[in-house]
Amino acid sequence: MTLKRTWLLFGIVALLSQASFGAIEPTVLPVRYGQYGGSVAVGPQNTLLAWIDYRLTEDLSHNIFGTRVGPLGETLDGDGVGLAGVVTGAAAVAALGDQFLIVWAKGPNIYAQRMNSAGERLDQQPIKVSENPAHPYPDLVYLELSAAADGNNFWVAWTDDRSMPAGTPEHLRYQYQDIYAARINRAGRVLDPRGIKVCARGGNQSTPRLSSRADFIVWKDYRNGKALVFGARLNPKALVLDFGGFPIASSTDQYTTAADVSGNGRGWLAVWGESSGIYGAQIHRTRAVSRPFMIATTNAFTEPAGSRSAAPQVETSGQDCLVLWQSGGSTVGTRVTSAKRVSRIVTLATDPTGAVFYSFASFAGNGSRFWVTGTTAPVSGSWFYNDVWFGALDARMLP
Repeated sequence: MTLKRTWLLFGIVALLSQASFGAIEPTVLPVRYGQYGGSVAVGPQNTLLAWIDYRLTEDLSHNIFGTRVGPLGETLDGDGVGLAGVVTGAAAVAALGDQFLIVWAKGPNIYAQRMNSAGERLDQQPIKVSENPAHPYPDLVYLELSAAADGNNFWVAWTDDRSMPAGTPEHLRYQYQDIYAARINRAGRVLDPRGIKVCARGGNQSTPRLSSRADFIVWKDYRNGKALVFGARLNPKALVLDFGGFPIASSTDQYTTAADVSGNGRGWLAVWGESSGIYGAQIHRTRAVSRPFMIATTNAFTEPAGSRSAAPQVETSGQDCLVLWQSGGSTVGTRVTSAKRVSRIVTLATDPTGAVFYSFASFAGNGSRFWVTGTTAPVSGSWFYNDVWFGALDARMLP
């Protein structure tokens, strides 16, 4: 569907079409009002993109839209189809065989829907993953979601404040925020209807992130009054091997971002951002954690507004890891080897004229195929002109 844009935006597009966009050849989906790049899941054949979309709601609320992408990068659902109605926050997606799982929240409640590679919806009604109808502040809840698959089942992880005592003031409710998870099988049945308690320690736990194999989970933890990166090993049968988690890194930096994690069979690499740089730490299968090391230098105080909140993400390619993040108005990446050698930083998506941001949102792969998505935003224009971009990432782009 072709939608009208302003002549200014057409001028920007015409100018950019004559310039290099970086290593990736991004596709932009021009849709009216604002869109924000969200999540991506890579299946054996097709890829699913899901994003926050205001085309139906303008600015008061938003929906989740998405499209499947074929092996050659062709969009199989045009400029997107509705995946979920009015929701709060972003969606998470995961791939398991021929199925995709789309997960979203509305207030304190979490729902999911399965779709096959052909685009057929497999559930007549949304799957109820977790509900809290008695929550005292439902309009103030914005759950942070993560989804993955362990080869047999889907996993969903989220922040949860069910342990909050009755009568807790609104400004103190974050002190009771814990990490929970649940599995959903291929038939769409929730195997853990009460949730799997991953971490229910004192203080605020937030931003959970599952590894793509659902064998590890990381989160930000404030149990000691400062930002900590915590993690726990997961197992399809034994579930949480490290209840409450163990520390991976600590920071006093107010700009510490959410962490991400990926494994290669021998261990995992966790990554996160601080105002001074992108950092990583290796975790052995025995729980031994390496000293944090710098992957790249950054400066949160000189980066454009908004870019400092784009947390780095990591995926495994063979025994190495590919790490992506946002630097200024560009999406960049590098390779980190199992020996902690960091390769040169490659600009993956950018506007060489400086007129448009290529913000980073999500990165996923299946070991051999990788896709990246984010948001294009005119530097001096309204958010009404934000659009979703995506592109295929060949691991060889990061030498």
